[in-house]
Amino acid sequence: MIRWLAQNFGLIVLSLILATIVWIVAAMEADPVRERTFLQVPLQVTNLPEPMRILDQSAETVQVRLRAPDSVLRTIEPATIRAWVDAEGLMPGTHTLPVQAELPPEVPAKLISISPAQVVLQVDEERTRTLTVTVRLIGEPALGYRAQRPIVSPETVTIRGPASQVDRVKTAMVQVSLRGTRSSVEQTLTVLLRDAEGKPVSGVALSPEQVHVSVPVEQLGNYRDLAVKVRLEGDPAPGYWISQVSAEPQLVTVFAAPGLIDQLPGFLETLTVTVEGASDDIVERVALDVPPNVTVVVPSEPSVQVQIRVEALQASKQLTVRPTVQGLTPGLVPVLSPQSVDLILSGPQPRLETLTPDMIRLVLDLSGLVTGTHQLEPQPVVPEGLTVVSILPASIQVELLPEPPVTPTPTLTGTLPVTPTIITPTVPVTPTTEP
Repeated sequence: MIRWLAQNFGLIVLSLILATIVWIVAAMEADPVRERTFLQVPLQVTNLPEPMRILDQSAETVQVRLRAPDSVLRTIEPATIRAWVDAEGLMPGTHTLPVQAELPPEVPAKLISISPAQVVLQVDEERTRTLTVTVRLIGEPALGYRAQRPIVSPETVTIRGPASQVDRVKTAMVQVSLRGTRSSVEQTLTVLLRDAEGKPVSGVALSPEQVHVSVPVEQLGNYRDLAVKVRLEGDPAPGYWISQVSAEPQLVTVFAAPGLIDQLPGFLETLTVTVEGASDDIVERVALDVPPNVTVVVPSEPSVQVQIRVEALQASKQLTVRPTVQGLTPGLVPVLSPQSVDLILSGPQPRLETLTPDMIRLVLDLSGLVTGTHQLEPQPVVPEGLTVVSILPASIQVELLPEPPVTPTPTLTGTLPVTPTIITPTVPVTPTTEP
């Protein structure tokens, strides 16, 4: 036996080698080794020293190419791969760091390449500052008014961020518009961060982001605001009424001596506006009736734009209307019950006074209807500006009957007997007069 093994040892070894090769080839054909590129692999920054913060990073994800059997590649997700750059010991500034990657030990795959192979990081030290909020007032209050010192709550805010950005901030401010105001302003506003040139500064955290601002506004002495009262005279045309009277501006500012200004009523009248016989809107500029030694400062001219809306009185009217049939199938005859309905309409009184039944259509649509009895709702067509309040009754019974056949006129034949008419003349009687 030993002798046989010695004589055939080479063949045995060769057979084992060939068997191994065959097994490897068969295994590779069943589960071939492939390469695959994994996109969007998250890139971590590790060991960043305190208080450093990243200002900019050239790549947030990388592409990693792996080689492994196909069955293994199918089990790998981008999150399985760990990619990172080591930021240990970095100082403020811009740095180029190599990207590293690895797989869990239990994943039998080979790392082929990483793209990009390097990442540029810009880092800076984090800094915190406290700033007093300033208020920028835009515009002026109305003439005769004065703004007091603004009140801000809280008075300060804290900013935090990269030192280079925090150092750029020179002002934490809010803006309040006082243009034309006659009363104190109360607002909650977002704080704006500005550099020395007044430009916005970004990349800085702000706490709190909003503050409450109060700007007291008071009226100066010798000034008063008075409501405008339009003085009317006359009555509109019959059937019309005045629905609205307005003036623009509604308030005027006047100036007078201290003793006189306090004695003025709370309003200032216009000169008289006549509405006698009006049946349409009135729009005109009317002067104010200003008392002596009183000056109107707002508006600049002592007059206002007056608008008077004149509308017709609303009324109602009842009319009896016969329906109009449309869409009747040829060969049918409609029988309506009732043959007329009552309409109640509402609208301007002058229009209702001239309204007649022939100005209204009450349509019954018989399209597609066949022989039989039907209940239909009539559709009213009324002049513009009028409204149908109700239809009595709301529906009409329509009975559709076949059109009766036409009966021919009989023809007379033969000789009809003629009965002569005898006319007896009347003899006139001459009266006799006796002597």
